[in-house]
Amino acid sequence: MKIKLFFIFYLISYESHNDSLVIKYDVNENYYKNISFLWNGKSRYDMSFNCVLNNTIRTCTLPVKESDHAQMYSEGIIACTENNGTFQMCGYEVPLILFPSPLIISEFRPKTRGGNTTLSGYYLELKERLFVQFENHYFNDQFSRVGGLYLIPGKFQSKTPDRINLKLKVFPGCGYRTIIWENLETFNFTYQDPNIEKIDINESILDITGTNFYNQSILVAVKIDNNIIDPNDIISVDFENIKLKFNYSDPFSSKLNVQVGCCDYWSNKFQITYPPIPSSVNSIPKLKGGLLIINGNRLTLSPSSNNNNISVTVGDLNCSIVSSSSNEIKFVSINGVVNTNELLLNYDIPYITTFSQVNDEIRIIGGCFGNINSTQIQINGKQVLNQIKSIKNDETILILNVQNQIYNFNISMESNSIKSNEINVDVKIYARINEIPSVGNNNK
Repeated sequence: MKIKLFFIFYLISYESHNDSLVIKYDVNENYYKNISFLWNGKSRYDMSFNCVLNNTIRTCTLPVKESDHAQMYSEGIIACTENNGTFQMCGYEVPLILFPSPLIISEFRPKTRGGNTTLSGYYLELKERLFVQFENHYFNDQFSRVGGLYLIPGKFQSKTPDRINLKLKVFPGCGYRTIIWENLETFNFTYQDPNIEKIDINESILDITGTNFYNQSILVAVKIDNNIIDPNDIISVDFENIKLKFNYSDPFSSKLNVQVGCCDYWSNKFQITYPPIPSSVNSIPKLKGGLLIINGNRLTLSPSSNNNNISVTVGDLNCSIVSSSSNEIKFVSINGVVNTNELLLNYDIPYITTFSQVNDEIRIIGGCFGNINSTQIQINGKQVLNQIKSIKNDETILILNVQNQIYNFNISMESNSIKSNEINVDVKIYARINEIPSVGNNNK
């Protein structure tokens, strides 16, 4: 950055390079010829400028060797000055406001929590600094506004022989910031981006854990599938944790992408899953197989989904899906959304779901009814014989005769030495007409 200043010296611009420092002056102005770095009031290291006049601009270059970098520090700098080749004075105290800026040589990205952060560069301690000024571009932040800018000092923490890698105590912040050097030149940097490491779902609360969040809620936002959450739903914010209200009420399984934004800098996308929740499955005959019906929640995808892939696996075998209301046994996968619980499939356990009546036939509906020779019927808790007319081959319908004088009873069965559940059967009164009588006329 080039900047024109009007002080004792009328400087036109500065340049900082790895191998030189450059100052440009107006042709008629005083300029530095030699400088000395002072320590304990004495000169400890001397360097000289090479100055060249080009029309109305005088360019003075201070050559810097690699070995010079570690020596270019002081408690103060004094200079000898000239004007158009004529000696002016020695002992002029050089302020940093009239000298080139430091040259930052590696990435400077503090944590949002702040704290000691390494600032690596050349010419950082030409004259010992106690702090640097940060310009805050976010007017809603926690720091005070001064003179139209938010100026926050970053304090240097230690005096060490290493004059290139310095520890700077940085105040908390996020996003884009600026270091303002004494000569009003600037260095732009950003705090580290937020990063989500884990999200716990506790009913209607999302508990987001990560790094480099911010503790000022007005500068924090959360997106779920690119939709920004209402700020009023954010319960709390801190540097490593954010809690917010999020009520997922859709009846569909889904994967959602979550992002955290701090000062408009967004985190990685972290995927949360609302999986299918199978709760029960019926039994089927082990040798014959059968239709598995699974009950639960979120057992389908949204109708708007491009991929409505539903798979059901029993052990290592994939099952054919009969309808979209059937889902999984051991695990259910809906477009890659896998449930977190497992159902245990038990074979050959008889169960009764309902019944129907056709005249004097009662049809018991369920599964795993076995065969007519091995299945036993209990009516009102007592075993009865010779009441089964037939059992369907897939063991899902058992037909029995209605007993005379029994219009309401509880029925269960036993198959494969396993007793089923019991249901109540209410028999409708029916009439059987074996012969339609004829009606004749008596003629007299």
